Amino acid sequence: MNLYASLDDLKTARGEDALFVLAPAADRKGLNTATLQAGLERATREADSYLSVRYRLPLARIDAVLSGFVMDMALYHVAGDANRMTEVIATRYKAAVKWLEQVSAGRAALPGAERPDNRSTPRPVVIAGPARVFRRNQMKGL
Repeated sequence: MNLYASLDDLKTARGEDALFVLAPAADRKGLNTATLQAGLERATREADSYLSVRYRLPLARIDAVLSGFVMDMALYHVAGDANRMTEVIATRYKAAVKWLEQVSAGRAALPGAERPDNRSTPRPVVIAGPARVFRRNQMKGL
């Protein structure tokens, strides 16, 4: 599975001290990397569920905007599982989901990603039928 953010990205963006609060190792001497990795995988799958509406997956290029939102979503999942949810984590998650909903609806674009032609825009429904057989002026006197 191609992840939109790596464990190293998460460490760089949030810092090991902040991650230690959410996912300490069993011996409390490091990070529980398996928990953090599972959070990143879950967040990537969740993002894919929104992106697949408009884009062909897997994406050829992963933008920093998407990566940042996926990291926010991963921390939300890790914090929820560890009962360490904060208002900041929840707010960032909600913002990430809102952005993904907008991308899915076509109101926001995914930087650097190309949309396939067959999914580019919704097409209007056109309904046509045969020419009228009877008209009001033809029916007079009947």
